[in-house]
Amino acid sequence: MKHLLKLLLIFFFANFALASYPPHADKDPILGLQRFRIDSRLLFIGIKIGLPNILSGGVEVAVPVLGNRFAPFVDYGNFKYNSNTETHSLNSFEYGLNVYLKSADKGLYAGLSQSSMKMDFTFNSLTLLNNITGTGTTGIKINTHNIKLGYKTGGRVYVRVEAGYGIGDIPKELNFIAKASTSTGQEVAHTEPLPDIPGVGENGMVIGNIGVGFSF
Repeated sequence: MKHLLKLLLIFFFANFALASYPPHADKDPILGLQRFRIDSRLLFIGIKIGLPNILSGGVEVAVPVLGNRFAPFVDYGNFKYNSNTETHSLNSFEYGLNVYLKSADKGLYAGLSQSSMKMDFTFNSLTLLNNITGTGTTGIKINTHNIKLGYKTGGRVYVRVEAGYGIGDIPKELNFIAKASTSTGQEVAHTEPLPDIPGVGENGMVIGNIGVGFSF
């Protein structure tokens, strides 16, 4: 909860700084009221490559109020890595809100989001008690609160870059039941250090990615 409150405070001040810049919007020449930008692109669909999701796809939708500066988004990622001794699979889901300096068409933005990462590990060559080899399968789920800064280019085809940090509880070890590679197939409790995951540390994860997509 403390981490979430810190993120909310950071996000509040970021939004306050962005809001100090007036949006570029037309006004009705008779009533003097702000008009929606009917020529703005409001839907953005693309993919991202980077940390920690490796590869993900997402949808962002700009809300047609206040100069189209508020854009909720959803990202989903799925990635699998195989080696001779291990198999790692990653499923990620993230949702949040981007607030743009001017308009979601393009430009600088700040983002606040919640993400959930489910990671499954299969170990094909474990060293158990008495130097007996074995195998095992386990998984973890990591939930983080994220704060990001990003920039998106304009046009029908856009490019975006993002950098930020996610705060959450990251386990140092994996505790699971392993199976000995013997004729009896004995099952034993086993502890394995958390495999190295790019961008993921003890207290959170580094966020850094580059993406490309289409705007409509």
